[in-house]
Amino acid sequence: MIRDWFTVLPATPSQYFERFVLCNNLYSGLNALEGFCEIDDRFAIMTSLPFVAGTNAAAVQIREYMEARSFNKLCDATWFRDADSLGVFDVGGSNLFADESGELVPIDVIPVRPDGNLLNTLQKAQARLFPSD
Repeated sequence: MIRDWFTVLPATPSQYFERFVLCNNLYSGLNALEGFCEIDDRFAIMTSLPFVAGTNAAAVQIREYMEARSFNKLCDATWFRDADSLGVFDVGGSNLFADESGELVPIDVIPVRPDGNLLNTLQKAQARLFPSD
């Protein structure tokens, strides 16, 4: 099963910043960098996002949102756009929030610009599911 090919792993600080910027590219100005601190002797990155009143997005809303942005669904929570090699993971109703106007806001998705094995795996999954793309 293609869903077994993907696992979400913790990010390094540089990967976290890349995801932060990519998420702001999906939804302009969503995240803000507040600063850095140390919590329990560990380095911490402090970010914020605005409160969004609304509900978890429905599956049909997620599909429409992602397909409108030229992503292909590879499995339950994984989408890929081959044109710019952008993968988005952890895409689900609680991570894409429908605000009161119905607009979807990507609160906690994980966008990644993959390379190496991950890029190969995403491309392989897309080729299997969308052979004409």
